[in-house]
Amino acid sequence: MTAGNNSGKSEWIDPDDIPELTDAFFEAATVRKGETVVRQRPSDYAETGGDAEMTNYLAIIHKDPDSDFGVSFPDFPGCVTAGDTLEEARVMAHEALAFHIEGMIEEGWDIPAPSSFEIAMQDPNNASGVAFMVNVCVSAKAVSVTR
Repeated sequence: MTAGNNSGKSEWIDPDDIPELTDAFFEAATVRKGETVVRQRPSDYAETGGDAEMTNYLAIIHKDPDSDFGVSFPDFPGCVTAGDTLEEARVMAHEALAFHIEGMIEEGWDIPAPSSFEIAMQDPNNASGVAFMVNVCVSAKAVSVTR
């Protein structure tokens, strides 16, 4: 393995000198599956006072013949996004919901507890859509338990 130095010459770096990838290294990492965050790194939890947890919220994807794939969130009226493809819509859904929740926390608003699938699908606006889960990091103190 080589690394550049200021003189423009490559310098040999012995592979034995590279830091070992320990369990602690991997435990401190953010784990992703594609673009979806499966587990936040511990430092991300520190901003929430150490009480953050991953929470699944229901998202509804809609597709009209002449439109992109639209995504809405039954628990967050007004939070919507879209994508040209299903995969892009899924990625955009995660980003939109995380950003929306971050704004609600900054404003001091309570974050709703996740709705059940059954309740969300009773809404006529959701009946023609397809539901999927979006996993986001939320402070446990911010989540309202009333439904």
